[in-house]
Amino acid sequence: MLVVQNLTYAYTSSESFQLDVPEWECPEGRRVAIVGKSGSGKTTFLKCLAGLLQPDSGTIRWKDERVKGADERLVPGNDRIKLVHQDFGQDPHMKVVENLRKYILQHDDEARADRIQKWLNELAIEELGSRKTVQLSGGQLQRVALAQTLLAEPEVMLMDEPFSNLDPIHKQEFIPSLRRLFDRESTTLISVMHDPMDALQMAERVVVFSDGRILEEGTPEELLNAPKFLETVRLFGAVNVLPEAEYTALFGEQAVHPTIDGFRWFRPNEMKLDNLVKDYHLIRRIPMPGETWLELEVDETILVVSE
Repeated sequence: MLVVQNLTYAYTSSESFQLDVPEWECPEGRRVAIVGKSGSGKTTFLKCLAGLLQPDSGTIRWKDERVKGADERLVPGNDRIKLVHQDFGQDPHMKVVENLRKYILQHDDEARADRIQKWLNELAIEELGSRKTVQLSGGQLQRVALAQTLLAEPEVMLMDEPFSNLDPIHKQEFIPSLRRLFDRESTTLISVMHDPMDALQMAERVVVFSDGRILEEGTPEELLNAPKFLETVRLFGAVNVLPEAEYTALFGEQAVHPTIDGFRWFRPNEMKLDNLVKDYHLIRRIPMPGETWLELEVDETILVVSE
């Protein structure tokens, strides 16, 4: 179990931001995604978990052993908790296999080669082994960096925006294979996601950060369909948010979701044009996979609904 208690951290250069996590737990072997607006504290939290920052207060424990902060170790970090860095950390003029060989402590050349080949195969980048990293795309570099970290056999893997350099086609192929890999290895995975929709596909639990604090946490289904806060609602794709009185005037009592802070909300695919009880002006049609959305103006309010 990874346990966080009374964790705080503030950058000396910022007077407004402070990470503040009173309590948080992550069971072994779980896949967790962290989402939130830019500057909400996601990456800072990840670096604290990795022992790469020195918290101002609080403790982080993995299997009842305290994770030391950056000021407490000669080389910051933790042998059992590893962060896959956004900058990849690869020597651009070395071959991929040469870069990876540096991160294996075994001295048996054959064993080292076998382990490297295993992870190249697992991550579908076996053809990249003989290429120099300077020749690789951003998405390929991300997978090499992931292989590098997996070679260290961490018990907890931390990933910061792991899909940011992947195009949509490769991302849709990579996410399911990565999910299966971590389930098979029983490695705890905590990832900061740039795109919250990736979190819905990758994680068993999703944590929403806001202004340095955990706003809410739940399964992908809970946060998508029954969030507690409008900030969470807006994170997960196109949405209409209306004051309750205005919603009732447009749609009557056809409630899709419970009220949040006096507002009703629904996603375009959850409300059809036929549900509207007032006259409208069609602005445009929006082709979507399997359906068509309609952007409408109703009493100076802009809505998007299904045809």
